Amino acid sequence: MNRLRWLLLCASVVMLMLAGCTQTEEGQEKTPPRFEAKSGDTQGVLTISPGIVGINTYSAVVTDKSNQKLTTGKAILHFAMPNMDHGKSDLELTPQPDGTWTGEGPHLMMEGDWQITLEWQDEQGNSQTYTYTYNLKE
Repeated sequence: MNRLRWLLLCASVVMLMLAGCTQTEEGQEKTPPRFEAKSGDTQGVLTISPGIVGINTYSAVVTDKSNQKLTTGKAILHFAMPNMDHGKSDLELTPQPDGTWTGEGPHLMMEGDWQITLEWQDEQGNSQTYTYTYNLKE
């Protein structure tokens, strides 16, 4: 019986440690990085969750001058590190019913200064680009 209690105690400690991994030093939840940029009469907002080295979920919203979400066409993220020579990667985003464009992947592969460009294209092939700089630190 003591062995079972010891195992439960150890498992509880591990779970508490893991739960703390998404919190800041003050015990507050870490807010995912959010970026805004304008291009012409449109705006592109990008959120990266959780905003770490490794696999992240990317969520973009593109709006027109009336602040209406642009939900047709296609959206692609381009990832690059201007100060590094290890190539670039792209992620095509999928439109969601709520008007966001989402995708997931390991495109932020190391700490440092990232340049992320959101390219949105309408059905006629006209495109808008939004460029964001993300200084990724863990």
